[in-house]
Amino acid sequence: MSGRGVAGYLKRFGERRVRPAPISEAAFVGAAIGAAMGGLRPVVEVMLVDFIGVAMDALLNQAAKIEAFSGGKWKVPMVVRAACGGGYGDAGQHEQSLWGWLAHIPGLVVLAPSTPADAGGLMLAAIEYEGPVIYLEHKLLAAYWLDAMGRVDGTL
Repeated sequence: MSGRGVAGYLKRFGERRVRPAPISEAAFVGAAIGAAMGGLRPVVEVMLVDFIGVAMDALLNQAAKIEAFSGGKWKVPMVVRAACGGGYGDAGQHEQSLWGWLAHIPGLVVLAPSTPADAGGLMLAAIEYEGPVIYLEHKLLAAYWLDAMGRVDGTL
């Protein structure tokens, strides 16, 4: 989760449900897979989709395949949330949209809301889903990113 939202999440959900962590996408995606297999429904934030590559072993070889490899005995109900898309000037390092790449991985569901109204409903559906979901929110749908770009009124 991004440092900006930690205090609000801690206050709302408490220390038992919110775990600030050092940046190690592979570690916290891997931990979420174990938590999901243990009966929880974790939502992990990889702040930018550009960094999801370092967690691909866990996603591709574990989360996406566990149900099939176990004959349906194990489920991995988890959500990996990441911001994607451009518009704020970070060039190739932080402005990728990788939904097509991720959508080609059997066993993963990829959601990409197109409006703020879609975002809430799709997140609820993602949390309720019985398998791994990659939830890609375009940066221009979120006030955080608009604020970071100096456009707090929502205009481009």
